[in-house]
Amino acid sequence: MSKAIAIPVICVLAVAFLVTGYFLWSQTGKLGDARDEIADLEGNVASLEGNIDDLEGEVSALEGNVDDLEENVSDLEDEVTDLEGNVSDLEDDLADSEATVSYLEINLADANSEISGLEGDVLALESTNASLTDELDTVKSPRHFSSLSELTNWLDNDDTNIAYAGERPIVQAFILMVRALRDGYIITVSIWESGGSVWVTNTAYIGSSIYRIDADDDYTLLWKSGMETVPSKPLP
Repeated sequence: MSKAIAIPVICVLAVAFLVTGYFLWSQTGKLGDARDEIADLEGNVASLEGNIDDLEGEVSALEGNVDDLEENVSDLEDEVTDLEGNVSDLEDDLADSEATVSYLEINLADANSEISGLEGDVLALESTNASLTDELDTVKSPRHFSSLSELTNWLDNDDTNIAYAGERPIVQAFILMVRALRDGYIITVSIWESGGSVWVTNTAYIGSSIYRIDADDDYTLLWKSGMETVPSKPLP
């Protein structure tokens, strides 16, 4: 081979060698990078496997929680059933209470009506009591008749001689005395014996005179005069 041909060939071979070396060098670098990436991926895989283990543990814990929740739900369902029964009982009690209230309202209305009636009775009794009190005060503090005309007017309005016409004279005399006392007047009963007989009459003291009254016919007669004058009311 001539020298002129050998030199170009050598140059070409040298260039080819350099290109091949560069190529091999670059591939070697890529291989190292690939190995590094594989190592990183292996680390990531290990980390992911650890995460998976953790997740499996959490899933297991959640499954336990789900079981607990299911038990709680079952307990709550039982409690709800019990509460529904209690609500039903309360509704029955409420219905009974409403019926009782209605009954009591009726009784209250009746009681109010009775109270109203009793209030009327109380008013009537108070009026009667006031009248009786006045009458009692009159009886407690009777007085003598102020004049003969007052005595005869009272006798005209009194019916002892008619209502008790069949009674004995002494009974009529005491009845007339009591009736006069109830009206606030003083009439006494006088009893004496004369000629073997017992005599009964009523007497009224007017001023300084004493008048005799026969209860069976209201006959009035001046019996004694010039007597000592006494107060109109013995007890002031």
